[in-house]
Formats: sequence, structure tokens, C-alpha cells
Amino acid sequence: MTDYTELFKITYSGTVRDLTTQIAGLTGVTNVSTSAGSSQTVDETLACDISYDTYETDREELSAQIETMDGVTEVVFG
Repeated sequence: MTDYTELFKITYSGTVRDLTTQIAGLTGVTNVSTSAGSSQTVDETLACDISYDTYETDREELSAQIETMDGVTEVVFG
């Protein structure tokens, strides 16, 4: 297992906890931390550090999956 942490900037509208829970459930993701508190409701671009196992996924795959989540309008690499 090789973990890699990368900064993603995610434009999102909704509860931060909902977003981090969905991201944490993706294949290969081992940790998620954001620039906002988990109970906050936001409509902004969040800085999210996402750690993932490079043997199970990569940043392009994660980005594509995150972009399909409810409330997400854009994902860019930080």
C-alpha cells in the first residue's frame, strides 16, 4: 500500500460532512480533510487534502468520481 496525499479544490454547495463522507467511501481513499468544519453548510470552493492508495486509484479517477457527487460543480488539482 502506497499512500499519496494531494490537494483538491472542490467547488461545493452543501454540508461538508456529506461531502467528506462520500469521498471517504471511494475506493482507495484513506483520509480526507477539508478547510471547513464538518458541520458547516457551504457554497464555496473548499481545499481538501485527500490521501489515497496509488495501487487502487489515481487523481484523475478520484476527480471524475467527485465531480459526479451531488452539490459538486468543479474539481481542480491544487
